[in-house]
Amino acid sequence: RRHGTDREDARRTGLGRGRRVAAREPLRPSAMSSSDPPPAAESKPGSGKSLLTKTNLILAGVHGFAAGVGLLEQYLTKTYGQGVSALQVGPLGVPKAYLGVIVVNILASNILLMNFAFWVVGARRKYGDKASKDGDEFADQRYKWPKLYAEGFDENARKFNCHQRAHQQALETYPSFIVFSAIGGITAPVVTTLSGVLYFVGRYSFSYHYTTFGPDKRYDGSGMNIWTSLLLAAGCSLATGLRIAGVV
Repeated sequence: RRHGTDREDARRTGLGRGRRVAAREPLRPSAMSSSDPPPAAESKPGSGKSLLTKTNLILAGVHGFAAGVGLLEQYLTKTYGQGVSALQVGPLGVPKAYLGVIVVNILASNILLMNFAFWVVGARRKYGDKASKDGDEFADQRYKWPKLYAEGFDENARKFNCHQRAHQQALETYPSFIVFSAIGGITAPVVTTLSGVLYFVGRYSFSYHYTTFGPDKRYDGSGMNIWTSLLLAAGCSLATGLRIAGVV
């Protein structure tokens, strides 16, 4: 009887150990429920580089097309523009139509960006005061200089940050646009001035929709023209470089 009791105790002890081991062991794939999500697929090595290569090829093609537009203006000016006074070379060695580049691409765009800065100043004061009235005891620290963006996720912070981001986004590409315009206008002043008009309209639309409706609506209206104008000015700049190098 005693031996039988010992065997029964050993059997129970073994079952207890088995349960404890099973509890510690993770489920094997075969034991997973059908409702469990499948394991995440591993990204293939080099997939990021492949996407970057494709993006660069697309950008190169777009710049090449824009340069072709600038070269087309050079050809048309040389072939049919001899009697057009605005296309003739002025006293400083650049076409008289370069005035359009100065007025539209440089002066008008600069005035536009200055207005965006005033928008930010007004939004900083407006939403900072509103946050104070709403009981935010740290409104001064969150909204006043030198803070670039307001911390937090409340509506006042979100609206102010939309104003600030719209202005900052404009500043990120503005130097490139000015340089491209100044160079491209030497040999393709008409197309370069057209890029300035697109930039003015697109940049205002982008900032208006960003500050009024939020980031999801920033490209509504004519917002995409901020990139069209930049690429067009860059293409004209490349066309000028080709002309200087004697390639065309």
